[in-house]
Amino acid sequence: MSEASYMLKNPLSFKLNEVSVDVLRAKLVKGENESLLTRRAKHSFFELEYARTGTVVMELKDREILTVPQGCFALIPPDEYHQVIEDADTGERFITAFSVQPLSDFAPQSAFPAIHTASPACRALLDLIIGCGTPGFSKALPERALFEAFTAELMAICDADRPAVPPKKRTPLPTRTKMISEQIKNCGGIGLGAKELAARLGITPRHLNRIAVKACGTTVGEMIEKEKQKRVETLLASTRLSLKEIASLCGFSDQYAMNRFFRRRTGVTLSQFRLKNPDGPKKRK
Repeated sequence: MSEASYMLKNPLSFKLNEVSVDVLRAKLVKGENESLLTRRAKHSFFELEYARTGTVVMELKDREILTVPQGCFALIPPDEYHQVIEDADTGERFITAFSVQPLSDFAPQSAFPAIHTASPACRALLDLIIGCGTPGFSKALPERALFEAFTAELMAICDADRPAVPPKKRTPLPTRTKMISEQIKNCGGIGLGAKELAARLGITPRHLNRIAVKACGTTVGEMIEKEKQKRVETLLASTRLSLKEIASLCGFSDQYAMNRFFRRRTGVTLSQFRLKNPDGPKKRK
């Protein structure tokens, strides 16, 4: 039968940086078959299972087996079904239950459930907590301070063991260039600036310009103006819309602003360009 040689008498609450921690219970259990006293369950808090001697063997959801060797611990996250299974040589194991708020700020949460090796500092703090004593540490330290230090060490271990997040795969340059060109072409360069285009693509205007210059040898502003010029030329050459109507369709305040834009880019006026393209539709009556 299992025997608890250490048990936390009262819950403890403290803050680590911006994370609020509540230690709900803690105990050191000595026994060979804890499964006789527990059942498969899940909790609304984290549970630590530290194998001080022997091993801890648990069954998780979907019959997954988690074996915690001596000197290591496992953290079971909230709402994770688990149970120490029969015939597990549990030896001495330290169990503590705690909650954290806000949960999103608990750095190692994505590393659960997993097995972690207890650091020398972690083991020393546990020895102090359960009253065994360790050289270099004072027994006069209050229980609350020991749990604060232990929890901070625990978080650091889990965070260090967490797998590195692979770098986000960058979109190939030709693909990004095509996306930029399509965005400009779809709107005919109307009502679109570098800032608006960058926002659509989820990048900064500076990065957008770097892509354009690298891939096309020109700025985004020039690409937009070129597309707008093509739209004006198409309407001038293929329709008999008035200059005022074309200016409105191409996003200019009036035909005079369009004429200044067009002359700056082509060296000719709107009327001169239209005269050079007499094959368009006949003027509407």
